[in-house]
Amino acid sequence: MLHKNQLITELKKTVEDLTQGGMKLEQNIKDLECLNQDKERQFYSVSAEMRKLKNEMTEKLKETELQIKENEDKDQKLIILENTVVVLQMEKETLYRDLQETENSRREMQVSINKLNEDLEKLRKENGRKQIHIESLNRIK
Repeated sequence: MLHKNQLITELKKTVEDLTQGGMKLEQNIKDLECLNQDKERQFYSVSAEMRKLKNEMTEKLKETELQIKENEDKDQKLIILENTVVVLQMEKETLYRDLQETENSRREMQVSINKLNEDLEKLRKENGRKQIHIESLNRIK
């Protein structure tokens, strides 16, 4: 009888341990789901910010291209003036310097846009990995 009571006590303890383990596992799953939701919110937040920055950079690029066009037009006018009238050397140097600064700005903006596109691609890949992880956790359930 004593042996039977010991077995029953051990079985009850085992059932309690399994129940506690199951509850801990459920809590871990809930924690992982919350963490994944936070990461997804961060991803969408970063994606929105990236789109905003990309749009801003695109606008700046358009402005820069317009400035380049205006400077090219100025250069064409300068050539015509040089052929007909003597132009001050200082004004010519200023126009070329402005054109070079505009071109440098355009190149910097293009590098920034490329970097933003790379960052966005990395975030998309990370989100894909997280989705696979969620799906594997759901299969475990």
